[in-house]
Amino acid sequence: MLEKVPYGNTGLTVTRLCFGTGQMGHSRFKTPIDEGARLIRLAYDLGVNFFDTALSYGTHPHVAHGLRGTDRSRVVISTKTNAKTRADAEAQIEMVQEELETDYVDVFLMHSVRTEADYEARQGVLEALCRAKERGITRHVGASSHIYSGQVMRRLIDDPRIEVILTLGSKDMLGLRGATPDQQRAFIAEAGGKGKAVCLMKVLGEGRHAADAEECMRAALAIPGAAAFTVGMVNEAQVRMAVKVVAGEPVPEDLRSAALKGAEVEWARTFPDHYD
Repeated sequence: MLEKVPYGNTGLTVTRLCFGTGQMGHSRFKTPIDEGARLIRLAYDLGVNFFDTALSYGTHPHVAHGLRGTDRSRVVISTKTNAKTRADAEAQIEMVQEELETDYVDVFLMHSVRTEADYEARQGVLEALCRAKERGITRHVGASSHIYSGQVMRRLIDDPRIEVILTLGSKDMLGLRGATPDQQRAFIAEAGGKGKAVCLMKVLGEGRHAADAEECMRAALAIPGAAAFTVGMVNEAQVRMAVKVVAGEPVPEDLRSAALKGAEVEWARTFPDHYD
Protein backbone atom coordinates (compact mmCIF):
# COMPACT_ATOMS: atom_id res chain seq x y z
CA MET A 1 0.00 0.00 0.00
CA LEU A 2 1.10 3.56 -0.65
CA GLU A 3 2.36 5.64 2.26
CA LYS A 4 -0.10 8.18 3.65
CA VAL A 5 0.99 11.53 5.06
CA PRO A 6 -0.75 14.22 7.12
CA TYR A 7 -2.58 16.72 4.93
CA GLY A 8 -1.47 19.88 6.66
CA ASN A 9 -3.30 20.44 9.93
CA THR A 10 -6.63 19.12 8.62
CA GLY A 11 -6.36 15.79 10.38
CA LEU A 12 -6.73 14.01 7.05
CA THR A 13 -4.09 11.58 5.83
CA VAL A 14 -3.55 11.28 2.08
CA THR A 15 -1.44 9.42 -0.39
CA ARG A 16 1.09 11.71 -2.00
CA LEU A 17 -0.48 10.85 -5.34
CA CYS A 18 -3.86 12.46 -5.87
CA PHE A 19 -5.91 11.23 -8.83
CA GLY A 20 -6.93 14.36 -10.72
CA THR A 21 -10.06 13.87 -12.81
CA GLY A 22 -9.98 17.07 -14.84
CA GLN A 23 -8.49 15.28 -17.84
CA MET A 24 -11.49 12.94 -17.92
CA GLY A 25 -13.88 15.85 -18.15
CA HIS A 26 -15.91 17.23 -21.01
CA SER A 27 -13.30 19.91 -21.81
CA ARG A 28 -10.46 17.39 -22.20
CA PHE A 29 -10.55 13.68 -23.08
CA LYS A 30 -14.28 13.18 -22.44
CA THR A 31 -13.68 9.82 -20.76
CA PRO A 32 -16.90 7.78 -20.48
CA ILE A 33 -18.16 7.43 -16.93
CA ASP A 34 -17.71 3.64 -16.81
CA GLU A 35 -14.12 3.84 -18.06
CA GLY A 36 -13.25 6.70 -15.71
CA ALA A 37 -14.79 4.80 -12.82
CA ARG A 38 -12.73 1.72 -13.71
CA LEU A 39 -9.50 3.73 -13.58
CA ILE A 40 -10.45 5.39 -10.31
CA ARG A 41 -11.23 2.00 -8.77
CA LEU A 42 -7.92 0.64 -10.07
CA ALA A 43 -6.08 3.50 -8.38
CA TYR A 44 -7.99 2.83 -5.16
CA ASP A 45 -7.15 -0.87 -5.33
CA LEU A 46 -3.48 0.06 -5.82
CA GLY A 47 -3.53 2.16 -2.66
CA VAL A 48 -4.50 5.68 -3.77
CA ASN A 49 -6.92 7.31 -1.32
CA PHE A 50 -6.98 10.91 -2.63
CA PHE A 51 -9.22 12.04 -5.50
CA ASP A 52 -9.68 15.53 -6.95
CA THR A 53 -12.67 16.68 -8.96
CA ALA A 54 -14.74 19.81 -9.61
CA LEU A 55 -18.24 20.79 -10.59
CA SER A 56 -16.92 22.29 -13.82
CA TYR A 57 -15.16 19.06 -14.86
CA GLY A 58 -18.34 17.04 -15.04
CA THR A 59 -16.52 14.14 -13.35
CA HIS A 60 -18.46 13.80 -10.12
CA PRO A 61 -20.23 10.73 -11.60
CA HIS A 62 -16.86 9.18 -12.48
CA VAL A 63 -15.69 9.52 -8.89
CA ALA A 64 -19.00 8.37 -7.42
CA HIS A 65 -19.13 5.25 -9.58
CA GLY A 66 -15.45 4.48 -9.09
CA LEU A 67 -15.63 4.63 -5.31
CA ARG A 68 -19.06 3.03 -4.95
CA GLY A 69 -18.98 0.26 -2.38
CA THR A 70 -15.68 1.36 -0.81
CA ASP A 71 -15.26 2.45 2.80
CA ARG A 72 -16.00 6.20 2.63
CA SER A 73 -13.85 6.86 5.68
CA ARG A 74 -10.80 5.55 3.82
CA VAL A 75 -10.92 7.99 0.91
CA VAL A 76 -10.40 11.74 0.65
CA ILE A 77 -12.47 13.58 -1.95
CA SER A 78 -11.72 17.17 -2.92
CA THR A 79 -13.99 19.20 -5.17
CA LYS A 80 -14.26 22.81 -6.31
CA THR A 81 -16.79 25.52 -7.10
CA ASN A 82 -16.22 28.20 -9.72
CA ALA A 83 -19.14 30.24 -8.33
CA LYS A 84 -18.70 34.00 -8.15
CA THR A 85 -21.49 34.78 -5.69
CA ARG A 86 -22.69 33.34 -2.40
CA ALA A 87 -26.05 32.39 -3.89
CA ASP A 88 -24.45 30.48 -6.75
CA ALA A 89 -22.06 28.77 -4.36
CA GLU A 90 -24.89 27.68 -2.09
CA ALA A 91 -26.74 26.20 -5.05
CA GLN A 92 -23.65 24.31 -6.20
CA ILE A 93 -22.91 23.04 -2.71
CA GLU A 94 -26.34 21.43 -2.60
CA MET A 95 -25.60 19.59 -5.87
CA VAL A 96 -22.38 18.01 -4.68
CA GLN A 97 -23.72 15.45 -2.24
CA GLU A 98 -26.10 14.00 -4.83
CA GLU A 99 -23.57 13.97 -7.68
CA LEU A 100 -20.82 12.38 -5.56
CA GLU A 101 -23.22 10.03 -3.74
CA THR A 102 -21.80 11.05 -0.37
CA ASP A 103 -23.03 12.82 2.73
CA TYR A 104 -19.97 15.05 2.77
CA VAL A 105 -16.82 15.99 0.89
CA ASP A 106 -13.49 16.17 2.65
CA VAL A 107 -12.30 19.36 0.94
CA PHE A 108 -14.25 22.07 -0.88
CA LEU A 109 -12.22 24.65 -2.79
CA MET A 110 -12.88 27.94 -4.50
CA HIS A 111 -11.78 27.16 -8.05
CA SER A 112 -8.99 29.15 -9.75
CA VAL A 113 -8.60 32.35 -7.75
CA ARG A 114 -6.71 34.59 -10.16
CA THR A 115 -5.96 37.87 -8.41
CA GLU A 116 -6.25 39.54 -5.03
CA ALA A 117 -9.27 41.44 -6.39
CA ASP A 118 -10.85 38.16 -7.49
CA TYR A 119 -10.31 36.78 -3.99
CA GLU A 120 -12.00 39.80 -2.45
CA ALA A 121 -14.90 39.63 -4.90
CA ARG A 122 -15.54 35.98 -3.98
CA GLN A 123 -15.74 36.44 -0.23
CA GLY A 124 -19.40 35.46 -0.36
CA VAL A 125 -18.36 32.14 -1.90
CA LEU A 126 -15.84 31.57 0.88
CA GLU A 127 -18.50 32.38 3.45
CA ALA A 128 -20.83 29.83 1.84
CA LEU A 129 -18.09 27.18 2.02
CA CYS A 130 -17.43 27.98 5.67
CA ARG A 131 -21.15 27.64 6.33
CA ALA A 132 -21.10 24.28 4.53
CA LYS A 133 -18.30 23.25 6.90
CA GLU A 134 -20.43 24.21 9.89
CA ARG A 135 -23.25 22.08 8.47
CA GLY A 136 -20.96 19.09 7.88
CA ILE A 137 -21.29 19.14 4.09
CA THR A 138 -17.56 19.66 3.83
CA ARG A 139 -14.90 19.01 6.41
CA HIS A 140 -12.34 21.50 5.17
CA VAL A 141 -12.26 24.67 3.08
CA GLY A 142 -9.66 26.04 0.73
CA ALA A 143 -8.87 27.48 -2.67
CA SER A 144 -7.14 26.66 -5.92
CA SER A 145 -4.75 29.33 -7.14
CA HIS A 146 -4.38 27.44 -10.44
CA ILE A 147 -1.44 29.02 -12.33
CA TYR A 148 -1.54 32.24 -10.29
CA SER A 149 0.77 33.21 -7.45
CA GLY A 150 2.05 36.44 -5.89
CA GLN A 151 -0.65 38.26 -3.93
CA VAL A 152 -3.09 35.40 -4.45
CA MET A 153 -0.82 32.99 -2.59
CA ARG A 154 -0.13 35.64 0.03
CA ARG A 155 -3.83 35.99 0.78
CA LEU A 156 -4.45 32.25 0.86
CA ILE A 157 -1.58 31.70 3.26
CA ASP A 158 -2.62 34.54 5.56
CA ASP A 159 -6.36 33.81 5.70
CA PRO A 160 -7.01 31.40 8.62
CA ARG A 161 -10.21 30.17 6.97
CA ILE A 162 -8.16 28.66 4.14
CA GLU A 163 -7.03 25.22 5.27
CA VAL A 164 -6.13 23.77 1.87
CA ILE A 165 -4.29 25.24 -1.11
CA LEU A 166 -4.13 23.65 -4.57
CA THR A 167 -1.43 25.44 -6.53
CA LEU A 168 0.94 25.10 -9.46
CA GLY A 169 4.10 23.23 -8.56
CA SER A 170 6.34 21.62 -11.16
CA LYS A 171 10.05 21.30 -11.81
CA ASP A 172 10.12 24.45 -13.97
CA MET A 173 6.84 26.10 -12.86
CA LEU A 174 5.66 26.26 -16.49
CA GLY A 175 2.75 28.67 -16.91
CA LEU A 176 3.20 30.39 -13.53
CA ARG A 177 1.75 33.90 -13.28
CA GLY A 178 2.47 36.58 -10.66
CA ALA A 179 5.72 35.29 -9.19
CA THR A 180 9.04 33.76 -10.11
CA PRO A 181 9.56 30.00 -9.74
CA ASP A 182 11.71 30.57 -6.65
CA GLN A 183 9.06 32.81 -5.12
CA GLN A 184 6.39 30.17 -5.75
CA ARG A 185 8.54 27.51 -4.09
CA ALA A 186 8.95 29.83 -1.12
CA PHE A 187 5.17 30.33 -0.91
CA ILE A 188 4.63 26.56 -0.97
CA ALA A 189 7.20 26.01 1.76
CA GLU A 190 5.71 28.79 3.88
CA ALA A 191 2.17 27.47 3.47
CA GLY A 192 3.19 23.97 4.43
CA GLY A 193 5.22 25.27 7.35
CA LYS A 194 2.16 27.08 8.68
CA GLY A 195 0.06 23.94 8.60
CA LYS A 196 -1.78 24.57 5.35
CA ALA A 197 -2.53 21.43 3.36
CA VAL A 198 -0.77 21.99 0.02
CA CYS A 199 -1.39 19.91 -3.08
CA LEU A 200 0.52 20.64 -6.28
CA MET A 201 -1.02 20.72 -9.74
CA LYS A 202 0.16 20.80 -13.37
CA VAL A 203 3.28 18.84 -12.48
CA LEU A 204 3.49 17.60 -16.10
CA GLY A 205 3.04 21.09 -17.53
CA GLU A 206 -0.32 20.17 -19.12
CA GLY A 207 1.44 17.51 -21.17
CA ARG A 208 4.50 19.43 -22.31
CA HIS A 209 6.63 17.27 -20.04
CA ALA A 210 4.82 14.03 -20.85
CA ALA A 211 8.01 12.36 -22.06
CA ASP A 212 9.62 13.17 -18.70
CA ALA A 213 6.62 12.26 -16.56
CA GLU A 214 8.58 10.13 -14.12
CA GLU A 215 11.18 12.85 -13.54
CA CYS A 216 8.45 15.47 -13.12
CA MET A 217 6.53 13.45 -10.58
CA ARG A 218 9.66 12.74 -8.57
CA ALA A 219 10.50 16.46 -8.66
CA ALA A 220 7.03 17.29 -7.31
CA LEU A 221 7.54 14.86 -4.44
CA ALA A 222 10.69 16.78 -3.50
CA ILE A 223 9.13 20.27 -3.28
CA PRO A 224 9.21 21.31 0.40
CA GLY A 225 5.89 22.16 1.98
CA ALA A 226 3.70 20.10 -0.35
CA ALA A 227 1.94 17.02 0.99
CA ALA A 228 0.77 15.68 -2.36
CA PHE A 229 0.46 16.33 -6.07
CA THR A 230 -2.43 15.76 -8.43
CA VAL A 231 -2.02 14.33 -11.90
CA GLY A 232 -4.60 13.54 -14.55
CA MET A 233 -4.68 9.93 -15.68
CA VAL A 234 -6.84 8.61 -18.50
CA ASN A 235 -5.54 5.10 -19.08
CA GLU A 236 -4.44 2.13 -17.01
CA ALA A 237 -0.74 2.47 -17.83
CA GLN A 238 -0.70 6.02 -16.49
CA VAL A 239 -2.29 4.92 -13.24
CA ARG A 240 0.13 2.05 -12.75
CA MET A 241 3.12 4.20 -13.65
CA ALA A 242 2.18 7.04 -11.29
CA VAL A 243 1.65 4.59 -8.43
CA LYS A 244 5.08 3.05 -9.03
CA VAL A 245 6.75 6.47 -9.04
CA VAL A 246 5.16 7.50 -5.75
CA ALA A 247 5.95 4.10 -4.23
CA GLY A 248 9.60 4.62 -5.18
CA GLU A 249 9.61 1.63 -7.48
CA PRO A 250 11.34 1.44 -10.88
CA VAL A 251 9.13 2.00 -13.91
CA PRO A 252 9.54 -0.62 -16.67
CA GLU A 253 10.15 0.85 -20.10
CA ASP A 254 7.11 -0.85 -21.61
CA LEU A 255 4.88 0.71 -18.96
CA ARG A 256 6.41 4.13 -19.53
CA SER A 257 5.84 3.82 -23.27
CA ALA A 258 2.26 2.65 -22.83
CA ALA A 259 1.51 5.58 -20.51
CA LEU A 260 2.80 8.05 -23.06
CA LYS A 261 1.09 6.55 -26.11
CA GLY A 262 -2.17 5.95 -24.31
CA ALA A 263 -2.96 9.64 -24.07
CA GLU A 264 -2.63 10.53 -27.74
CA VAL A 265 1.12 11.16 -27.28
CA GLU A 266 0.61 13.55 -24.37
CA TRP A 267 -0.74 12.89 -20.90
CA ALA A 268 -2.76 16.07 -21.27
CA ARG A 269 -3.34 18.84 -23.75
CA THR A 270 -0.73 21.54 -23.76
CA PHE A 271 -1.19 24.96 -22.27
CA PRO A 272 -3.17 27.28 -24.55
CA ASP A 273 -1.05 29.92 -26.27
CA HIS A 274 -2.11 32.60 -23.81
CA TYR A 275 -0.24 30.75 -21.08
CA ASP A 276 3.07 31.02 -22.95
